Amino acid sequence: MREDCCVEAIVPLQCTDAQVEAIVDAKSKWIERAQSYFRLHPATTNDPPNLLIFFGETFTVVSEPSLARGIDFDEEKRVVRTRSMWSNETRAEWQRTFARDFLRERTKALADAHGFSFNRLYVLNQKTVWGNCSKKRNISLNWQLIRAPRFVIDYVILHELLHTRFMSHGQPFWRSVSRLSERYKEAIDWL
Repeated sequence: MREDCCVEAIVPLQCTDAQVEAIVDAKSKWIERAQSYFRLHPATTNDPPNLLIFFGETFTVVSEPSLARGIDFDEEKRVVRTRSMWSNETRAEWQRTFARDFLRERTKALADAHGFSFNRLYVLNQKTVWGNCSKKRNISLNWQLIRAPRFVIDYVILHELLHTRFMSHGQPFWRSVSRLSERYKEAIDWL
């Protein structure tokens, strides 16, 4: 599924049209959910220049040349104040930096609160996953998680922290998920 809601099937050369149709039919519910997701959660590059999405909310970017600091993030009023209007590159760079800092702090806080330990944390721009935990207990998070509601961010972080204890998605893993994240089913639906 591409962000423009088009379905793209990459199959081996020996696959017949009938086999491809059968696969698409079998995945039709997933395709509908994915298309719905991309309609509700457009790509960052499609945001208007004066709007940003953080924590599932729309924030307005306002230029205030008299600002003492370079950037003021006001979560209560859902405003990001800057000394000057940003270029697209500057805006994207600031979003990634903000996401990296927030996700690092939040991961450490959740790990400390629940007794988890991990090796390293990477905040990346993955194309197909929200998070990952390696066998070496390195956690990778997608920086665009910052656009999700807080309970979704916490679910993804806790999911990956649990993989430091359980490397599979077996029953013990999901029992632990349900204990740590009361809204995990809602978070999965959002994702």
